[in-house]
Amino acid sequence: MFCFTRKGHNSLGKNTQGFTLIELFLTIAILAVIAAIGVPSFQETVRSNRITSSSNDIVHSLNYARMEAIRRGASITLKTTSGTNDWSNGYSVESPSEVLKKVNIDHATLQIATVNLSEITFKADGFLSANGEVFTVCSASGDKGRQITLLKSGRIALDEDHPCSSDS
Repeated sequence: MFCFTRKGHNSLGKNTQGFTLIELFLTIAILAVIAAIGVPSFQETVRSNRITSSSNDIVHSLNYARMEAIRRGASITLKTTSGTNDWSNGYSVESPSEVLKKVNIDHATLQIATVNLSEITFKADGFLSANGEVFTVCSASGDKGRQITLLKSGRIALDEDHPCSSDS
């Protein structure tokens, strides 16, 4: 069993146990250096995972809407909750008669936008009713994100290392 104390004799011949103050400060300094190196790396991992998760949610919702349009033989629409081309506040998948799926997004940490559209409609054949669209998913403070390209045919392409800027 590992023990954090040590037994020995001091210069006066008495039994002692424990660490010296210098050993304790040295241990704390080493832990502080390790934490200073590890925390930024961990924050980058969390940011990257948020972008990946949100991108995957969008791709899943697009595929879900397309498959529902084909299955039902009717148009299915993805709509932003904000009514603008900013998808960061969330979106829903809707048929003409009901809401099929609703997705909420933590808009404080992510920016999700399209170039023009606040809604995307899949026709009964799985094709888009308009031209293709591009989603950009970036962290609020990051320089890289993901770009999801939706083709008119309904197919999806994903760019994992998309550069983000304040106007993306």
